[in-house]
Amino acid sequence: ADWHKSRLNLRPATRVRDETIIRLHILPTLGHRPIGAIRPVEVRQWIANLEERGYAAATIAKAHQLLGAALEAAVDDGLIARSPTRGTALPRAEHKEMRFLTTEEIQRLADAINPRCRCLVLTAAYTGLRAGELAGLRVDGLDLLRRSLRVSQARTEVRGEVAFGPGKTKAARRTISLPPFLCEALAEHIARYPSPDGLVFTAAEGGPIRQTNFRRRVWQPAVAA
Repeated sequence: ADWHKSRLNLRPATRVRDETIIRLHILPTLGHRPIGAIRPVEVRQWIANLEERGYAAATIAKAHQLLGAALEAAVDDGLIARSPTRGTALPRAEHKEMRFLTTEEIQRLADAINPRCRCLVLTAAYTGLRAGELAGLRVDGLDLLRRSLRVSQARTEVRGEVAFGPGKTKAARRTISLPPFLCEALAEHIARYPSPDGLVFTAAEGGPIRQTNFRRRVWQPAVAA
């Protein structure tokens, strides 16, 4: 807990995610143990237990990373001589081949989704913006005359609260060229669905898009169709 509180420059969503992993996956097994009494075999048993319970390799790796970082801080503080997480074997992540839609499939998806989100599908497909970047895209970030789009912020959700902030890295803040047909689609979309908050894409009631609601109510039905 002391180590987690001391971490600097964490995005709110990252802090909440890490707190959740610590609370659900680390503390129930190791939280009652003095840090100097945790042995490597216990760490290996903890990893094996998480795998037996069906957790994804990426989730297990993240939990191990957080535990390891905390215990390495304990080493730096002189509380223990060596971290028991060093050298732990982790489950191998299976890399699934990515599925890319053809232009015909993109068009079919755009036609199947709620008309309000049709342009969102096209923008996602032909710019590569992430979900949070699409939801955080602002009208003043568009330059349709020069056929460009500026990504400067993203929408995040932390404990049910929507927030807007800069991208995770400098590379996330970028300018993207747009094909002419997408400029026309964006101009039509903005005219048909204006937002008082200056957002390009909004929820049905006009506010910011909430990812969970959007996925369940809009995205998944369109994909199924």
